[in-house]
Amino acid sequence: MGEVVSINRAHPLVGTWRDPDEDLGTTVRFTVRASGDAFEVEGIDTYDGEKLSISNVRWDGRRLSFDCLVPSNRRRVEYVFEVIAPSEVLVRYTVSERWIRVDLTT
Repeated sequence: MGEVVSINRAHPLVGTWRDPDEDLGTTVRFTVRASGDAFEVEGIDTYDGEKLSISNVRWDGRRLSFDCLVPSNRRRVEYVFEVIAPSEVLVRYTVSERWIRVDLTT
């Protein structure tokens, strides 16, 4: 059986997370808080101050997953955070976008 990790203010995921390369990477920051036996996540794009809509926050004991909606462009992103060092997480994300067919025949 896996190790049970309690969720409290000392948990390594608790804090504010940003891309280490703010010049070339994303300007999105996420703040993770402990809330009872779960996590709460808030997101903001520091470039323009847009607050992101976070939903479906899940913790499997090893990875924190959540869905993010960028209101201004309706872009949906699924994030997975996994702690790899006390002040570092590995972030995996999947972007979902709507595309339309373009008829190139004239």
